[in-house]
Amino acid sequence: MNRHLFVSLALAVVLLANPVRAGMIEMGSLPYDFTDSKRAAEIADWGEIPQIEATGNGLLFDGAKNSSVDLTLLLQPFAVGHGWRPAGNTSLKVKLDFGAEVARYYTVFARYSPDGLNWSDWQALKQEISDKEAGNGPPFFFSGPLTVPRVETTEYYLKMRAYQKLDVPWRSDEHALCEWILKHEPDFFENHLPFVGFVQILVEGSLRGGVPLKGVTVEYTTSTSGLHSPADDPEAEKKRQGHWNLWRVKNDAKNPVCGFHKLFESPKPD
Repeated sequence: MNRHLFVSLALAVVLLANPVRAGMIEMGSLPYDFTDSKRAAEIADWGEIPQIEATGNGLLFDGAKNSSVDLTLLLQPFAVGHGWRPAGNTSLKVKLDFGAEVARYYTVFARYSPDGLNWSDWQALKQEISDKEAGNGPPFFFSGPLTVPRVETTEYYLKMRAYQKLDVPWRSDEHALCEWILKHEPDFFENHLPFVGFVQILVEGSLRGGVPLKGVTVEYTTSTSGLHSPADDPEAEKKRQGHWNLWRVKNDAKNPVCGFHKLFESPKPD
């Protein structure tokens, strides 16, 4: 699965002997396609519900149309931000695709993590109704901000100031900063969730008989400060291409929802 839209915009003013000032905006769209029955279980987890089956039409409850089964659908996490700087607050828009059918009584939640191991509480997204979309498939989507409380960032920025005083290859490399923090405080992210490195979506509702869930599309926008100091070692910047990747959970059968963010890596921007 590839992100079919990735835009990274940087507006920079470079002044000699001064840090680079830039604003970075990232926009992405992730299609979770459940009509590929072989891959559906790799990109989402709906628990051990024997009535729900991944088919060529999507996730299907093979029951009468006047019946339904409870669905709790956990999508695989995906990475946001940049390899050297994670995202702050993130705006989300989630669309559920039931084809031409109208499916109501759904709730969508989102959470974030700096490292894939420690996660925020679930934050509910607001259900929206679009007149433009009414009559052309699902007449609603879910949207809202994924917000990092300011109190979560205080200790992180104190650590950052201390790190930037050290003799390191790149003072603005936050991946290296996090590794330095974890070396001295392995449980730091258990107590602080200061940024959005990874995002995960949870969908809850009732799946009606004969009405398959064809897919879920997650659109996101992040805005991150680009103020930074150029690297003393150019190789330090080359190591941080792509998205944030401080993923600290081993992918194995006991952690089926972990480690799949690489499936969603976008092509590197030109």
